[in-house]
Amino acid sequence: MIDRLKQAGVRYHEIESLKESKLEGMTFVFTGALSSFTRDEAKRRVEELGGKAASAVSSSTTCVVIGENPGSKADKARALGVNIMTEDEFKKLIED
Repeated sequence: MIDRLKQAGVRYHEIESLKESKLEGMTFVFTGALSSFTRDEAKRRVEELGGKAASAVSSSTTCVVIGENPGSKADKARALGVNIMTEDEFKKLIED
């Protein structure tokens, strides 16, 4: 079946490139203890999907992902009106 799709002109790499740019133009900051992956793994996953991972919250931050016991980064995100999502919401975003 895969060979027939290739013969019909379906190109797999184009589908993959769309997935790889899923977070393009987005900047994520992580705060608190993450339970599903390390901070480095989360940052690497964001970058694999075309986004950026930052260490500080600013007005250009797209989203702050909070784990257990989030610190002052969550407070700063709220003050700046930056979107906040839980670790579970982030997992759903990167897995879709």
